[in-house]
Amino acid sequence: MTESKTLSEFYERLSDIFNEYFSLGEKLDDSVLVRKIVQVLHDRFNVKLTAMEEAKDFSTIKVEELMGSLCTFELNQMIRSKEKPSTFKEKVKTIAFKSTKKEASDDEDDDTDMALLAKNF
Repeated sequence: MTESKTLSEFYERLSDIFNEYFSLGEKLDDSVLVRKIVQVLHDRFNVKLTAMEEAKDFSTIKVEELMGSLCTFELNQMIRSKEKPSTFKEKVKTIAFKSTKKEASDDEDDDTDMALLAKNF
């Protein structure tokens, strides 16, 4: 799974692969499917997977339960990333501009002074 893909896109692709596998006559337990999903997930889910692993045994969890929990985690991360712009998905590109100060020449200063003097009379 790449960083730019959402979990729903990943699950859609994974379902297609598993359906093709089932059409060949092979039967996989939920525990095998869960283990395969966990192996290919992106690193941004490591925190959630660790918490789930401590709370539940992956051999007893169903695929739908795993995906539901991960989708909730991803949605919460997206909500937080909108509140704080510097999160895992949004990379802010900064732009720096060069500033230059144009020095007024002495002739321009003299002209300005003469214009002000003439204006005051």
